[in-house]
Amino acid sequence: MTTTADPQGVPAEWPSGYYSGDGSGGTYSSYDFLRRCGVGIHYVSPDLTPGFDDWQPPLGPIQTVPRAELLAVCIVIDKVENGAKIDFFADSKITKDTYYKGVERARFAANSDLWVQLFQSIKDKQSLVNLY
Repeated sequence: MTTTADPQGVPAEWPSGYYSGDGSGGTYSSYDFLRRCGVGIHYVSPDLTPGFDDWQPPLGPIQTVPRAELLAVCIVIDKVENGAKIDFFADSKITKDTYYKGVERARFAANSDLWVQLFQSIKDKQSLVNLY
């Protein structure tokens, strides 16, 4: 795989391997009108060598921690190479439980727009994704 990394060393196309992600709500998370969330992602290669980190704020008016947690998984799948094998370690029970209930159940879950996007991206990229 030949890709160009950004100045922080994050490749343009992400490889197979181990990922962990987290969403947070920040100092004012109990105040809906002030809440701004963030998403952080860390990559570790299959040989367990620490890799790169990426982070970003969720875009749009919906700023909740569960949405940020799910967005971390969506970002990884969006950026990985076709056919990637991903082991994603999440600390969100809601995200893990909903993922393993499948796309039909996820269509009726909170943040269904992201769920539909996630399952479609996995299908399009022919990726294998395990959530832990």
